[in-house]
Amino acid sequence: MLSRHITIWLLLSVATQHTTAQVNLDSLAIQGICCATGYAIPNIQGMPLPKGVEINRERSWNFDLESNFTASDSLTTDRVQRFTRSKAKINFPIINQDEFKLIGGLRYYQDEFNFETPDSLNNFFHDGLQDKHIKTLGLSVFAVKTRIGNQYWASRASYRLNGDFTSSDLSSHQKYAFSLVYGWKLTRFKTWGFGVSYSNTFGISSVYPIWFWKQKYKNNFALDLFLPVYSRVYYLPKNGNNVFYLEARVEGDNYNLNFDQYQNQPLYLEKANIVSRLTYERRIYDFVWCSLSAGYQYNVSYNLSTSDLFFDRSLNPNNRNKVLIDSRMKPLPLVRVGLFLVPPRKWVEEKM
Repeated sequence: MLSRHITIWLLLSVATQHTTAQVNLDSLAIQGICCATGYAIPNIQGMPLPKGVEINRERSWNFDLESNFTASDSLTTDRVQRFTRSKAKINFPIINQDEFKLIGGLRYYQDEFNFETPDSLNNFFHDGLQDKHIKTLGLSVFAVKTRIGNQYWASRASYRLNGDFTSSDLSSHQKYAFSLVYGWKLTRFKTWGFGVSYSNTFGISSVYPIWFWKQKYKNNFALDLFLPVYSRVYYLPKNGNNVFYLEARVEGDNYNLNFDQYQNQPLYLEKANIVSRLTYERRIYDFVWCSLSAGYQYNVSYNLSTSDLFFDRSLNPNNRNKVLIDSRMKPLPLVRVGLFLVPPRKWVEEKM
């Protein structure tokens, strides 16, 4: 008799728990936290759609590049008529399921210097920058694994070649990074999480923490933080055809360059900037958008070294002699124009 009561109690407990879990999932689905199958939705409702294909061109002009040649302790200044950065990116879905998404990406960047009087340049560094196209060619994979309820994992792995690619040996041009975050979807308009990022961008493996917060407010403003990389404040008019945002971003990279004076010695150009810009994006046809940005770039470093061990030199003053040229630029105005494609409205409506 006792065993019979125990069996009935166990069956009722399981049924009650299943019913409660289903009720909770139904409630989360109504709130826009998870989909009909119960898996969390990482995206925020009302935020700009992800860019599938993007091309843009950024330019600054009329600034001085000051370069201190450490060996001779001599300072050289030359006027740059314009600096241009061209970018092309494409992201494409590989797997697109409620519980797992995998997205591939390709990118190509190119930097170009044009000095005001190129024929009068009297140092190999500025003369080399005038003639070189400093390039980045990259491949990335972005994955999202959602869980039943309101939690999810997201990771990104990237591999890229940085430099002028004039050497047949591309091993010194290779850079890679990996990041992993864990997130919680709190409402259809709010998500947050934390994680870690690993990179060898500056010649030595480094790990640093990541914290992100994304929220859309009722007054059409939105906040997107991904620290320590960038922060954005959006204004999103209700018509859905315009996007405004103010952004602050940390940018940095390391390039392997070749110069005739150092044919047997690889040199590394280290770039670190803080960029602030205001951007306006406008839909011009269903999935086709254009953009216009204006802002400033604040240079932290632009150094040429015989070693890419940036952190090793920073922590050990005895290794500062590996820096051949220490360059500086004053804050530069930036203007950028672009064109990009997003998922068509029909695809988005079907997914919803």
